[in-house]
Amino acid sequence: MHIKKFLKFLLLICTMCLIFISVNFFIQKTIQDIENNKSSMNLIKMVTKNKDENEDDNIIIAQNNKDSEPKEEVIKSEELVSQEHLDVVEKELKHKKTNFTEAEGNVNGAKDKIDWNKLAIINKDIVGWIEIPNTNINYPILKDNNLFYLNHSFDGKLNRNGSIFIRNYNLFEGDEITIYGHNMKNGTMFAKLANYINEDYLCNNARFYIYTKETIYEGEFFSAYSKGINEEKEAIKCLDFNEKIKYYKNQGPSSENSKEDINKIVKLTTCSYLNVKKYPTDQRYYVIGKIREI
Repeated sequence: MHIKKFLKFLLLICTMCLIFISVNFFIQKTIQDIENNKSSMNLIKMVTKNKDENEDDNIIIAQNNKDSEPKEEVIKSEELVSQEHLDVVEKELKHKKTNFTEAEGNVNGAKDKIDWNKLAIINKDIVGWIEIPNTNINYPILKDNNLFYLNHSFDGKLNRNGSIFIRNYNLFEGDEITIYGHNMKNGTMFAKLANYINEDYLCNNARFYIYTKETIYEGEFFSAYSKGINEEKEAIKCLDFNEKIKYYKNQGPSSENSKEDINKIVKLTTCSYLNVKKYPTDQRYYVIGKIREI
């Protein structure tokens, strides 16, 4: 009788311990996720210009380059101007202003987007930055020869979210670069890559940017699919660059962006649980994009 009571008591203690460990793990996981998101947001604020700073820069640029921004034409009262002429002038001004804002403004703003001096102080392994509009993918890219950043954040601290990283020392060495990141359940890092196997999502969210200290790259995704690591390696190991592009186009949804000539590509990859549920998985999402310097 005493043995039964003891066993029940022992079972109760073990159950309570398991509950405590599970709750504690969940709390620690949540805290780390919050801290990681906070660190990422702080990094973005620290090394990128905010809206007010960009507005101040635009004012200075406008003052120093008065001829660069279109101004409204002043028409003297004694001049007789036809409505047709006014329409032409208005259309021309609108065209010039749009070109200035979207072309010159965006490119010049992008060149000053990242403070590389601050990044170098934080971590010399940071070699680039990737940004995909309409997603939360806005992270530094780190060079990693020994998979250190699989479980360390951009500042070198132990973190299960890891970092976005490459295995090449040179970010754009050769005509293809693979960029790695975790598929986190909290939606961070490269989790959003899973959306790209949907053709509509791929076509509507194709644009992305990669910044380095020397160059800005604009890219467009043209293919996305899920496949096993070994199967992928075996499929592409004997292919040249043009054969690889044909292969990538045939693996999943392919956008209109794949019709133009492609000279350099980026391959983003993260874990996939699309076809398997086991953990860890040997499946990967692959999202392929072409890039060009701007």
